[in-house]
Amino acid sequence: MRVKDEVEAILQEVPSARNSDRVLFIEYMQRNGMNLSLSQREQFWNLAMPETVRRIRQKLQEGGKYMATDKVRRERQHKGWIVQQNIPSVSPKDVQRILEQPAIPWLDD
Repeated sequence: MRVKDEVEAILQEVPSARNSDRVLFIEYMQRNGMNLSLSQREQFWNLAMPETVRRIRQKLQEGGKYMATDKVRRERQHKGWIVQQNIPSVSPKDVQRILEQPAIPWLDD
């Protein structure tokens, strides 16, 4: 099942997930085999959301701290360039497809 289909099913079946990304994400994890105990769900509830953690990492790295490896930085730069070149002419759905393309072989050097 595609992620979109899973999220839609959760939103349809669990009304509280419509109001809370945390509820949605916990339910998503449960349905995908995480089998979180009540205690683990409570701990997750009190953590920052994954997107918040990712954004903080990104901001720190933009400021020159705790940089990724050269290979990962080159891949990110390449994807950024690809998006800049394609954004005016593609739909959001196509942007995701473009970003999911395999890494460029010469970036492995």
